[in-house]
Amino acid sequence: MESNSNNSNNSGINGIPNAKPEANVITLNGGKTKAEVKRAEAAVFLLCSLLMAVLYTVCFTGVNIYPQLSFFVFSCLALIILCSALNKTGNLKSKKAFVWALPIVVISAFNAFFNLNPFSYSNVIAVHLMFAALVFSAVTGEKNEFSKLSCWFNYIKLMFSNFIVPFGIFKVLKGGSSAKEGGRGIIKRVLIGAAIALPFLFLLTVLLANADAVFGVYVERVFNFFSLINADFIWHIVVVFIAVLYFLGYIYNALYIIPSKEDIKPHKIDTVIGSTFLGLINLLFLFFCVVQTAFLFTGGYMQLPEGIVYSAYAREGFFQLLFVTVINFGVILIFLKVFPDCVNSKPLKFLITMLCVFTGVLIASSFYRMALYTEAYGYTDIRMCVIIFLSMETVLVFVTLWYLFKRNFDFIRSYVLIAVVFYVVVNIASSAYVVGRLNVNRFYNGYDLDVMPLCQNEDTARLLAEVYNTPEFEERMNAEQKDYAKITLERFKERDEAWQNFSVLKNLR
Repeated sequence: MESNSNNSNNSGINGIPNAKPEANVITLNGGKTKAEVKRAEAAVFLLCSLLMAVLYTVCFTGVNIYPQLSFFVFSCLALIILCSALNKTGNLKSKKAFVWALPIVVISAFNAFFNLNPFSYSNVIAVHLMFAALVFSAVTGEKNEFSKLSCWFNYIKLMFSNFIVPFGIFKVLKGGSSAKEGGRGIIKRVLIGAAIALPFLFLLTVLLANADAVFGVYVERVFNFFSLINADFIWHIVVVFIAVLYFLGYIYNALYIIPSKEDIKPHKIDTVIGSTFLGLINLLFLFFCVVQTAFLFTGGYMQLPEGIVYSAYAREGFFQLLFVTVINFGVILIFLKVFPDCVNSKPLKFLITMLCVFTGVLIASSFYRMALYTEAYGYTDIRMCVIIFLSMETVLVFVTLWYLFKRNFDFIRSYVLIAVVFYVVVNIASSAYVVGRLNVNRFYNGYDLDVMPLCQNEDTARLLAEVYNTPEFEERMNAEQKDYAKITLERFKERDEAWQNFSVLKNLR
C-alpha cells in the first residue's frame, strides 16, 4: 500500500513524471526520457506527413489534373520521404521490404510514359496496395503472409486509415498538460482547437452559402473584405490539412498494427466426398476436351452439327472459357489451402493434377479462339488483356503442378509475384500505342484498319500521322475515314501545358 501511494505521488498529470523524483524517470540512449523520444518521433512523422501533403497538393490539386507525370513524381518522392522517416525514428526493421520499391517505381513510371488510359487509374490502386505491403513489412520486420486473410485486412486498414488517429499526435507533441500552466495552457488548447476547426468552417460555409441564397449574399460580403486572398490558395491549404491527417493516420496505423497470427485453419476432407466432387468435374472437362480436339483443333476436319459454321464457332466463347479457368483455379486454391492434406491422398492428388491439365486445355482453347478472332478483327486493349491473362494462367498451372509434387515453397507468394510481373506486362502490352502499332502493322500486311481506335489520344494519333500519308491509306480508306483522321490530327496538335499531365510518348517527335 505504501509503495502504491509513493508511485501515485511521483506521477504528475496524464502519467508524466514530476521533476523531483528523478530516479523514476526512464532514460534511453543519449539520456533522453521515453516521453522525449516519443515527442521527437511524433515531430518527425508530423514533418514527414506535412511534406507528403504539400507534395500531394502540388501534384494533384487543380483543374483537369490527371495522374500521369505527377503520379510518378509523387510516388518516388513519397517513397523516399516515408522510408527516411521510418529509418530516422528507428522503425525500419526490415530493409528487405524495399523489394516493393521496384514495382512501385516501374508501375508509376508507366503513368508518366503512356498517355491517360484505364490502367492509369488502376495503377494508382496497385501502387497504393504495394505501398501498404512495403510499409507493413518494413515496420514489423515480417514477411508479407499473402496466404493469410489478416495480411490483406492490414493492407486495407492502412489504405483507408482512420482520420481520428492523428489528433493524438498533438497531445504527444505538447507533452501533456499541467495544472501549473494555468491560462496559458488553456489559450494554447483553444488555438489548437481553432486551427483544427478552421478548414471545416470554411468547407461548411461554402456548402451553406450554396444551399441558401440569402446566407450566400452575407457570406459573399464577408469574403469581399478578404478579396486580396486567393481562393485557390485557401483551397490548397484545406487539401494540405486533410492530406496531413491522412498520412499521419497511415503512419501510425502502420506502427501500431498488431500482426495477426490467425489464418484459415486447415481442415481434413473426406476422400470419398472430395474424389466424387473432383471426379464429376473432371469427367465434364474430359468430354469438353474431346469435343475441342475433334472439332476445334483439327480446323473443322470433323463435320460440325447442322447450323454451325466453323469460322463463327472458332471465334466465339473465349470469354466464357476464361471465366471457367478462373473457377478452376478457385477450386484448386480451396483444396490446397483449406484442405492441405489432400496432396497426401493419391486419389485426390491425381484428380487435382487432372484438373490442372484440363485447365491447361481450356487455356489453349481460349488462346486458339482469340488468335483466330484477332486475325479477323484486329487487336483491342481488352483482347490484349485477355491474351496476357491467359499467359499468366499458363504459368500458374505449371507453378501449381510443381507445388503438387514438390511442396517446397509458398505457392500463394508465388502467385502474387507472378501477378505483379504480369500486371507490369499488361500495362505495356495493352497500352493504346502497342495495340495501335499491332493494328498498323496488320494494315501494312494487307488487313483492314479501323481508324477509330487510332483517334483515342496523342499516343495513337502519332501512329495515325505515320500511316495517314502512305499510299496504302490513300487507296484503301474511304472519304469519311480520311476526313475523320484529318480532324483528329488537327485536334491533337494542341498540347496540354500542365506539367502534371506530361507523358513521354505524346511528347516524342
